[in-house]
Amino acid sequence: FDITVSDTIGSYMITVTSNGCSGSDTVFVQAFTNPIVDIGNDTTLCDSLDISAEQGFTSYLWSNGATTNSITVGASNTYSVTVTDDNACSANDAINIVITSIIPVDLGDDVSFCEGDSTPVGLVNNPAFTYLWSSGDTTTTIVPTTSGTYFLSVTDGSGCESIDDIVITINQNPTVDIGTDHSICPNSTDSLIVPNGFVDYSWTNPDGNVTSGVDP
Repeated sequence: FDITVSDTIGSYMITVTSNGCSGSDTVFVQAFTNPIVDIGNDTTLCDSLDISAEQGFTSYLWSNGATTNSITVGASNTYSVTVTDDNACSANDAINIVITSIIPVDLGDDVSFCEGDSTPVGLVNNPAFTYLWSSGDTTTTIVPTTSGTYFLSVTDGSGCESIDDIVITINQNPTVDIGTDHSICPNSTDSLIVPNGFVDYSWTNPDGNVTSGVDP
């Protein structure tokens, strides 16, 4: 005749009788408290994550086979751990990890253009993302007005962020002076002098024709 004891602490005595004679024995039963382990709430993130169980347990066994008190995870999955204390009592906990892809951000090669040009720089708009430039703009594209390095931070709905930068060089427009207005006599010629040092030259004649590459 057996009995089952659970969490009732105390002394249990058994008395048996045989052939009119009896005997007894006593045993003390102590119920230990199960340990508590908490590895956190379910999480969505952009990169790998360290998951830790409290230190001080006798053993650890993770669902990936690890036996340390912490693991580093880099893939979406449900991870669980079973811990055992000095009294051989155990407990377990699980966490669901979702790792999202990093947003690809590419502003392209560094560019240069002339002052006054309205040249936009940026990305195609995605309404699911938020944008923040180093200039403080929150649009997908900007029109730089000064030379420098511009950074763009793009964040998705999960809070994952990617950053790219681009160097913008705004070249100053050249200044050219071919002198004052001229008066010439019929059937005579005159010279219009252009300073040296420019790359290209394009003359526009009174008839509207353009002549390029004239060497002054």
